[in-house]
Amino acid sequence: MPSISCNVVSCSYNQDKSCNARVIQVGGKGAQESSQTCCGTFLDSANYSNLAQYTDNRETVEAILCRVDTCVYYRDDHCKLDHIQVGCSERVDVYTETECDSFQKK
Repeated sequence: MPSISCNVVSCSYNQDKSCNARVIQVGGKGAQESSQTCCGTFLDSANYSNLAQYTDNRETVEAILCRVDTCVYYRDDHCKLDHIQVGCSERVDVYTETECDSFQKK
């Protein structure tokens, strides 16, 4: 199963810098750099509390769905990496302020 390191501390799925969502969606169709990608699964913990505490899924996810067709790791709407890094430049409020740091342009 894939795993995700996450620096988005304001996400309700983040627990100790690991994503605990069952499935995540990486977006950014046509992206040319990582700043043009995002984690569509992001939910602001200010509005959704800490969802990570309610999941049995610790530090692994079932699937990394991906819409970034310009990434070398994109394959059939999935990421072929076993581990990705999701980040941001500072505390974020919406998913478009996150990014997939593992993005590599084709």
